[in-house]
Amino acid sequence: MSRVLTRTMLGSPARDEHVDTPWWRRAELGAVNGHGNAHGLARALSVISRRGEANGHRLLSPKTVNQIFEVQADGVDLFLGVPVRWGVGYALADPRTMPGRPSGTICFWVGWGGSIVMMDLDRRTSSSTAEAVSCPSMTTREALRGARTFSS
Repeated sequence: MSRVLTRTMLGSPARDEHVDTPWWRRAELGAVNGHGNAHGLARALSVISRRGEANGHRLLSPKTVNQIFEVQADGVDLFLGVPVRWGVGYALADPRTMPGRPSGTICFWVGWGGSIVMMDLDRRTSSSTAEAVSCPSMTTREALRGARTFSS
């Protein structure tokens, strides 16, 4: 295991048993403790795939959305151990990272438990999958909602 991977995994206060507790859910931990399902992820981030608009409201300027795709780093990610192109706040589609995926203006994010959300600006589509494994209190019905795709 790489030194970066070891320090990242062992240095984090987050443990599986913490994520479904009231104190964890009330905490403000930035990108660490978001809670939702695939439907919510795709819907919330559809504002990016729709170039700043969602549900008839402009929430981000086109300039802000375009900045996501300004490459900030490109190479082997020291934590993931695979090549990743990073934009502002999101990973950018790259055949080295996601072979077989469509090309174009696509950004994505991967979360704990295997969740992933992808925003495809060319096709104006957001899609997401989310696992229920990390949340033992989630009902089977909630877990089976599965992947959702939203298109405009």
